[in-house]
Amino acid sequence: MTAVGGTVGRRDTAKLADRIAVYSLLDPAVTDRVRAGIARSTCPHCGERASLYATALDYRCDACDAGGDVVALQMALHRVPFRTAVAQLAVKAALAPSVDAWLERVADAQLAMDTARKWYREQFLASQTAQEYWLSRQFPAEVAAREGIGYAPVDSATFFGAMRDARLKNSALFDSGLVRMGRDAGSMRAFFRDRLLFPITDVDDVHCVAFGGRYLSVPAGPNADRVPKYLNSPNSVLYQKSSTLVGLGAARAAMQAAKAVIVVEGYFTRLRVIEAGALAVVATCGTSLTASHAQLLALTMRGEGRERCTAAIFFDDQAIDRALDAARVVGTAGLDAEIVQVPPGTDDADTYGRTHGIAALRACAENAVTPWELVYAAARGTKDAGPPALRDRIQSFMCATDGLLASRSRYARKEGTDFVSAHYRVPREELADVLKRMGSPPKATPRASPPRRPA
Repeated sequence: MTAVGGTVGRRDTAKLADRIAVYSLLDPAVTDRVRAGIARSTCPHCGERASLYATALDYRCDACDAGGDVVALQMALHRVPFRTAVAQLAVKAALAPSVDAWLERVADAQLAMDTARKWYREQFLASQTAQEYWLSRQFPAEVAAREGIGYAPVDSATFFGAMRDARLKNSALFDSGLVRMGRDAGSMRAFFRDRLLFPITDVDDVHCVAFGGRYLSVPAGPNADRVPKYLNSPNSVLYQKSSTLVGLGAARAAMQAAKAVIVVEGYFTRLRVIEAGALAVVATCGTSLTASHAQLLALTMRGEGRERCTAAIFFDDQAIDRALDAARVVGTAGLDAEIVQVPPGTDDADTYGRTHGIAALRACAENAVTPWELVYAAARGTKDAGPPALRDRIQSFMCATDGLLASRSRYARKEGTDFVSAHYRVPREELADVLKRMGSPPKATPRASPPRRPA
């Protein structure tokens, strides 16, 4: 879809990377040119000087490991939400005459998305198959009503008929990600078909910006294995999965009150953890936790303050490395990280809650550990478990911590503690406390006094 009337369509957002070099957004006063095509500057995330390296396509900070594309840097530099950042860049790239013109197009896309949300909800209430599947996941109808669960029918014609009756523009349907081009020239088809739909709302929990869909019937045909079980809306003028968290708006009040949040993967897992009694629960949109996600969590919980906040990450025994990476990303935003491990042999927290009960899932959440303790426990258990990347990390960490425990010099112990604290993103106070619980280092053997000369 191309720009219409000087405004930005969904596909035009991809042109921003082609027209605007990431390093061109940096302030020349604090930016040095390293070599052709690479610039070094102060990181807008952590404030570390000369730690951010930017190319034409992306940026990365050596100090806090934050990074992203041109939109992510615009958001970080100017502290603006995704929509505003894209609008500003669209004007800079001459894809829109003004921010107001672009926001007008966004308003049309938002109307289309909200209209579709209401229609999909009506289809769910009219579909016995969709409701039976929902109940088979052991969630009551009240949860479906609260979450606004919808259903996308198999036939696209019914969807387009409803959207025409609502007098929505085709450009708005494309911009919102509700439709995509068909195989025939000039044809369109609905993006979601025969899927249970989870609405993804904005940070105020008012408007729907995207959907997550789970297919109801197993696809058939030669390309059946290419059809994903879960499908998210494409990035659009309303939504970017790398900076959107499911349930953030609904969980915001609880997050601010508790200064804590639980981060999970999957729509059903989020609902299962909420059923276990937690209110501050968010989920990623089919992607790993990013620096933008972590910054969003920190901003939601404490604003511009400095209060201590915690993010607990759920994971299963097959995703330990991904959980540790998420903990590292959380640490870059100044948040304390905890990890909740579902017992081995379980697919995820949703499955564990269904098979073992909500009380068992609640007990898992109450036994969260720090990333430091998790890696050390894994290292003590076996040196050969896990993929090579995790195995190397465990062995490196094990050597470092053993060196701390065995250190006879308080100065060497202090330097080693500082190194492990910085290298593994572990707060120094927390590291010292864990080392104390693990055991004190062996005391140095007193040196024998030299013999005295006879008087």
